[in-house]
Amino acid sequence: MIKKIVYGLLILWALAYAASFIIPVMTEPSGDSFMRGMNRITAFFGWQMIAGLFGLTVWYFGRTEAASRVESWLFRIPLLLAGLLFLFVVGLILWAMLSKPPPTTYEPPDMTTSADAMPIPEDE
Repeated sequence: MIKKIVYGLLILWALAYAASFIIPVMTEPSGDSFMRGMNRITAFFGWQMIAGLFGLTVWYFGRTEAASRVESWLFRIPLLLAGLLFLFVVGLILWAMLSKPPPTTYEPPDMTTSADAMPIPEDE
């Protein structure tokens, strides 16, 4: 009986995992300026958290109910994908923090002024 519940949870995990990719793409971006489209990112991570909860439940109950080696690996897939996503996000953040920006040829304008270059106000 528990095995059927685990398979049902596995199906719910697959639906939530697929929804985490499909729903943000179909969502219209909202917000202004830098925050435009942040609703898509929060939708992705929200659905990933829901899928993660299903995946954790599948792993917890599935590890005792797995009758074969294939089933035991099948019940580990949700947590493995969640772990890979976590490592990808951490790696992306570290890469962004530690990478050097490309060299640039920009030179700031010369801001030095002399007394001769300053305008003299006229008396009225």
